[in-house]
Amino acid sequence: MSKPPVTVDAFSIAKEALRLVGEFGTPPTPEVYEVWYRYAEGGNEEMRDQLAHAVNDAKSVSVELLSSLHRQFCTMIDPTSMNVGQSLAAELGKLHRLVVNQKDAGNHFGDSIEAANRFLTTDAKSQDELIACVANLIDGTSKMQRRLEDMNSQLEDAERQVTILQSDLEASHRGMLTDHLTGIGNRRFFDSVIKQMIATSQEDGLVPFLVLLDVDRFKAINDTFGHDAGDQLIRFVAGQIAQLRPEASLSRLGGDEFAMFLRASEREEVVQLTTEIKEHFARQKLRLRESKELVGAITFSFGASKLRPSDDPISWYQRADKLLYEAKNLGRDRAVVEKSRG
Repeated sequence: MSKPPVTVDAFSIAKEALRLVGEFGTPPTPEVYEVWYRYAEGGNEEMRDQLAHAVNDAKSVSVELLSSLHRQFCTMIDPTSMNVGQSLAAELGKLHRLVVNQKDAGNHFGDSIEAANRFLTTDAKSQDELIACVANLIDGTSKMQRRLEDMNSQLEDAERQVTILQSDLEASHRGMLTDHLTGIGNRRFFDSVIKQMIATSQEDGLVPFLVLLDVDRFKAINDTFGHDAGDQLIRFVAGQIAQLRPEASLSRLGGDEFAMFLRASEREEVVQLTTEIKEHFARQKLRLRESKELVGAITFSFGASKLRPSDDPISWYQRADKLLYEAKNLGRDRAVVEKSRG
């Protein structure tokens, strides 16, 4: 099954999405356009695969299918994205009217050419009649040229507006997936990634692990130094782990609890990851930014579960969460990594 074209920027993706809207005769609503945009972008493999069958095999895409895909993959809507979507629909409607107008102009000019052809192929006409016919053609050609130039200018302007609006829409969606305290992924981001990890678990021969971690005795830090200090600590932890393992799809689930994903060939790689994080923070003697009070080194508890063929997002998360609490009950500052079932 072929994949949609690989595009390199928002403008190219927007143009490809518009092409697909026209090719399959789907209405240019915000909902429909967003699905086509995400398909052209190619970022969500599960959605892409579902739609690719209709595009490549069935050669037919229904509005019902697009609506279903939108509910499944694009339901994160806030007032900002809704307003942008409405503006986007207006611009897409403008593009549609321009295409219709250009088609009408071409038809009208074609009628003029056909009428002139019939006139010139009949019996001989007077010189005045021939002059009038040629003048009519020249006038029609001139009007057609002006109309095309005007529509081309309007089309370029509409395309620019669509690109700007699509960028705003994408920024809105990214904001909805970002934890505002730390700048890393939030719970929605985590929910999206865990589904993708399960859907693509067989792609590279590696086994996905879900690693949950939280800061040991974080409540005591909050109680001792205050919530502002706690926020500083959470931001520091998120930034440091993101730098240590930028490939791990780090997200903050709430409070001091974080999650990350690792594709590994063996369990020891996950153990090494947790050891790397523990040793890095053990070397950090933290002080508060303003008061310079010493917080000291911080430690973590980890729980890591290996994806099983029967897992769904809930079961996979629940096992990791259970292992995290096991690490806490064993005295904290340690990792409990799930072993393969024998």
